[in-house]
Amino acid sequence: MRIVFVAAKFAPFSDSTEESLEVADIAAKMVNNDQQVEAIFPMMDGIEPDKFSLARRLKKIEINTSTFERYDGRSASNVEVHLLREIGDNTSDDLRTFATAANSMLNLQPDEDAIFFWWNLAPPAIIETRSSTSTQRHIAVVTHNNKHWNRPDNLDHIIITGHLLAKQLIDKHALKDGEYSVIPRAVDTIRRLKSNDRISAKATLQATTGLPVRPDIPLIFWAQPHNEKVLTALEGVLTGNVQVILPMDDAPKKIIQLAERYPDRLSTISPMPAKELLLAGSDLTLCLSSNDLALRAMSFGSFPVVEAANAEGIVDLEPSLKSGSGFIINSNNSSAIIAAVDQGIAAFCKAAEFRALSERIPDYVTNRDRQAEILLQAAIKTA
Repeated sequence: MRIVFVAAKFAPFSDSTEESLEVADIAAKMVNNDQQVEAIFPMMDGIEPDKFSLARRLKKIEINTSTFERYDGRSASNVEVHLLREIGDNTSDDLRTFATAANSMLNLQPDEDAIFFWWNLAPPAIIETRSSTSTQRHIAVVTHNNKHWNRPDNLDHIIITGHLLAKQLIDKHALKDGEYSVIPRAVDTIRRLKSNDRISAKATLQATTGLPVRPDIPLIFWAQPHNEKVLTALEGVLTGNVQVILPMDDAPKKIIQLAERYPDRLSTISPMPAKELLLAGSDLTLCLSSNDLALRAMSFGSFPVVEAANAEGIVDLEPSLKSGSGFIINSNNSSAIIAAVDQGIAAFCKAAEFRALSERIPDYVTNRDRQAEILLQAAIKTA
């Protein structure tokens, strides 16, 4: 069976690394002896092929400019990757043109057995001309609610990542039962660190960022845009017995003042320590608007503090600490952020229960292997 992923970013001024790597990871997981797996991404201006992130994970990249060039990556994954020059201003018409060009590049035969995964992208009109005996299946995969994505005609199925997004799309596009499947959001790997490993990582992180090495004080990775609401919350949090790491290159005046006032509680170190160390060593991760970071934090055993709109896959922590994986904020103000962090600090004070649950919260996270398996199963069921 031939499996093809086609993905395009909607933001014209950013590279496609995050979305491309998500698709590339899933594509790599689907490789086996009976499947030919390919992926097509837009080639962004200014990205050198030999430095493109995909080259570290996948086997072969073809770049379609005026002529073909080929770059052989270092990974052993048997996924053939094509890069097409990005087209136009990423309007709906431009994306359809991109999809049509991607289809032409593949040279797929009319009755060839294949599954297409159109990643946040409407398929081209070619799917409307399939023969009645065609075994090709065309699946739209939607990972975020974007104004450029419209429900295409003649799709075999729609796969949506996450129940929060599914609810939005079901309402917007009037999707009916049987037309769509919902799969979990996922992270690339799950670490499953033991308490002693996290205590060691915490000490290393505190020392690296210039904070006193204190295992008895909750440590927060503050990974959040620094708007007025968040800065007000930060000021309130720092009045308690807590440590905060807020990595940044050019700190605004208010944060500089807070760092001077609380030198043993706030570190604004630059450059940022490795993300793995930040997540492994932090007891809490404040990531209000990033579900991806929240899931990654959980995979390391760090409890995320996240807004309800971005809390896909996160279960609010019970006061008893018997279950739950994070702290969900339901109000959009600084007081709600402070209250959620205070709940995290109170949970940390129940040391034994907190450490035990920290080891279990990766169980709430789906890894990329399982997500790829669920995705393929959902597609095959459409046959």
